[in-house]
Amino acid sequence: MRVGLFDSGIGGLTVLNTLRNKYPNNDYIYYGDTLNVPYGNKTKEELINLADKNMEFLLSKNVDMVIIACGTVSSNCLDYLKSKYDIPIISIIEPTIKYLNDSELDNILVIATKATIESHIFKNNIKKNIYEVAIPELASLIENNNFSEVKELLPTYLNEYIGKVDNIVLGCTHYPIVSNIISDIFNNNINIIDMSTLLDINNDGTGKVEIYFSRLDYRIKDNIKKIVNNKENIISDKDIVLVDAKNASQKALIYALLPYIMFAITFILSGGSFSSNDKGIMWLFYIFYIFTLGIPFYFISIKKGLDGLKADNKITAIIALVLDIIPLVIYLIIR
Repeated sequence: MRVGLFDSGIGGLTVLNTLRNKYPNNDYIYYGDTLNVPYGNKTKEELINLADKNMEFLLSKNVDMVIIACGTVSSNCLDYLKSKYDIPIISIIEPTIKYLNDSELDNILVIATKATIESHIFKNNIKKNIYEVAIPELASLIENNNFSEVKELLPTYLNEYIGKVDNIVLGCTHYPIVSNIISDIFNNNINIIDMSTLLDINNDGTGKVEIYFSRLDYRIKDNIKKIVNNKENIISDKDIVLVDAKNASQKALIYALLPYIMFAITFILSGGSFSSNDKGIMWLFYIFYIFTLGIPFYFISIKKGLDGLKADNKITAIIALVLDIIPLVIYLIIR
């Protein structure tokens, strides 16, 4: 079975990790919209627009079902998505609500994004003593690996609930990444509920994993491997793909155009004619540019994925390199 998952960023990888360990035979296609993270502070209209794009991408990959691995989209867009798309859609929140209603757990704290908490999806659907707390900054801090700030931030939101609650629901899929910090605040005397552990799906496929992001850099790649990799299932660079290469392409082409801009400026300043001195200045600039920025940027980008310019965007880099060679040819002609 081809299972599609999407989230605003790396948070949904915690869901992917749980599913791979629990249902290893499925084929998983993950999409992280890191270009638009965080989702938690966006309007419902913005969330619907982004969710539509995420769904369309996963459908283009011929998935059999979609798991919304994002608490914010699950709490604000589920009914809309189910009414629009003729494919099984599971929200990360639905199984958690059912589990809590069927359990004897009480005195439950839900922490989540602003949009999720304002929807009151937990309080309105769980017949227990529920406390809801929005932590608007947390997902972004986790996304950017600012864990020292997370340690400073969380007590300001959670300290008042120490001894007041027995259970805490991590209502955003980013939050399991810092579950140890949360547990420490409660002196390891709290039952932490990771919503991904409550998902129940079939287990049939080849076990292949594809991971796509709308923005990709070294930090994101490192996080992918930290969150998802284990001894049995290793995610390699070839499994991680930049979907929206638009920004990287634009950056590459801007670099490529720099020599032309320099030529134009020099030509204008010289009154419309090139002197030998002007040619010398242009030549020095070009040599400096091509060896310090041009060639290293493109080759490192192709090889390593620097600034999101990944191997699947080689054509853009090759075009940029060709554009960079042209000024040299022009110089040799006019000198």
